[in-house]
Amino acid sequence: MKRLLATTLLSTSASVVQAHDGIMHTSSAAASYDWALDIMLSYRDQPAAVARGFLPINGHSENAGLNLQHVDISRDFRWNDRWNNKQTARVTLSSHDDGAEVDEAWATQTYGAWSLRFGQQRLDLGLRNVLHEHNWTMISPTLVNQVFWGGQTAEAGINLQHESQQGNWWFRQQLGGFSTSLFETNGASAAALASSVLGYRNAGRLAGIKLDLYHANLQDRGLNLFSLNPQQHSHGSTATEFFDGHLTQFGLSLFVHQSITAGTFSFESEYQQRQERGALRSAAGQTTDATANLQLDSWGGYAEASFKANNGLIAAVRHEWLGSDVELSEVASSDLTTSVLNQADDDPQRQIMLLGYRFNDQGNTTVKYQWQQQNSWLRGSAQWQLLAQQSYRF
Repeated sequence: MKRLLATTLLSTSASVVQAHDGIMHTSSAAASYDWALDIMLSYRDQPAAVARGFLPINGHSENAGLNLQHVDISRDFRWNDRWNNKQTARVTLSSHDDGAEVDEAWATQTYGAWSLRFGQQRLDLGLRNVLHEHNWTMISPTLVNQVFWGGQTAEAGINLQHESQQGNWWFRQQLGGFSTSLFETNGASAAALASSVLGYRNAGRLAGIKLDLYHANLQDRGLNLFSLNPQQHSHGSTATEFFDGHLTQFGLSLFVHQSITAGTFSFESEYQQRQERGALRSAAGQTTDATANLQLDSWGGYAEASFKANNGLIAAVRHEWLGSDVELSEVASSDLTTSVLNQADDDPQRQIMLLGYRFNDQGNTTVKYQWQQQNSWLRGSAQWQLLAQQSYRF
């Protein structure tokens, strides 16, 4: 049996307080606007680093230089049926450096404390995945979200939710079934997600704990295990290797948001742990042989504190870490030692700092500057980034 110890890549952040649809949607009123347009222009000194020690994910690339990082436009619909049950729907079109997509296209039917959502929707994994990029505090995704979910993920599926409240305490449970397009799968692939949030709120304070459990059966998952190109995605149509097996992930999140006279202070921390077990094989015609049985245990997390002043100033700091442990058996050749699964005994860690300012203008203009310190393994990723953002609601 061959053991390969591993670890990995990139970074960034957001605040649940800003969420259009996330933790805060249990206590905030529906937005008064129907249309939302967000435009983000960024400059970074280096492209994204390569995520070694993990199975590659089809996420959006981060190029060096000036980029139109993110543009999306969304339309919300709201109405009540004849029994006064609430119905909502949303369609979101998103464009990034490397292409455009339908990010969301869902409808929700609410019956008292119960709600049922179906269609293309953000998976409620951790604290960040339901947040669009324009609601992030920092500029790039967290390391753990970048490596595990390609930054963010939306899937077609159906999700049942129940919410209850007792005094200042509230509780939310979700259970859903989803497709697995993020993993570029074919055949009988499907996933289930269960999530629970226990929260407390009073005047000016919101705090809580969140638990997530995700399990997927993956068939013909497309990979590019021997590519070290940070801009190359692992599309199934261009895959050089395939994975058949199961993925199970556990997540634990904590959050505290406190309003004071000068602004809002937020603290968030998240831990995710994943296990992938199954068989690797090479696509037809490949010169490398990836035949092996794989057990990949990986983990990561972050802790972040931020302050958003009422006068527009923004400051944030975050520490994050990653790790993985690769076990291979029945290995057909030594080729996998040159793949992205082979990583020395490293422990990627990163500290990120951000300063920004939000102008009180019609477009809600925001400018941010982010820089970071990191250990030697992450030397390939961006040292600093600059972002300008315009947000319109109408």
